[in-house]
Amino acid sequence: MDKRQLKFLEFVPLILYFTFARAAGADSAGRQWEIAFVVGGVLSLATLSVLMRHKAYILNRVMLGANLFLITGAVAVLLRFLPLLDLYRTYNPAPMFFWVIAVGVVTSLFSPHGFIGSADPYRKRNYVRSALLMAAATLALGISLFFMEKIVYADILPFIGLFIVNDRLQSRVSDRSGPRNP
Repeated sequence: MDKRQLKFLEFVPLILYFTFARAAGADSAGRQWEIAFVVGGVLSLATLSVLMRHKAYILNRVMLGANLFLITGAVAVLLRFLPLLDLYRTYNPAPMFFWVIAVGVVTSLFSPHGFIGSADPYRKRNYVRSALLMAAATLALGISLFFMEKIVYADILPFIGLFIVNDRLQSRVSDRSGPRNP
């Protein structure tokens, strides 16, 4: 698989989760919502196992957070762990942004690529870009909580905004780490 195919593969579990979950309608306590978590979680595990076989591929940190959200949701459904399911139902989609922030904290502290997932050899730039992405993820969480129950404002727009910020920060890495004139 080439890099573009791997990038697309990262999004497949989330796309299918949204498809199933939105089909469940306003009643997010229904069986279809739980099926969405199981399908999304299983696909997330499969996707991550495929992506991790490609050693040179750096996982998209935002999508890693989304995949962890789906995996934990699937585990909660399968184990009937109602406190977590109730939390996910009540605040959906804010817990997904929480997972993105958690991934951001861990990768910023323990990964040489930072939250941004950059191959930039200058760690200071990784820290700065990771901090900017963390601020965007925190803002997305706040927007999601503020506009709960309004799918477009709580769910779709914060994700689009977060992906745009991530993409812009990534493209700045590509611009600077490309070939240099002697």
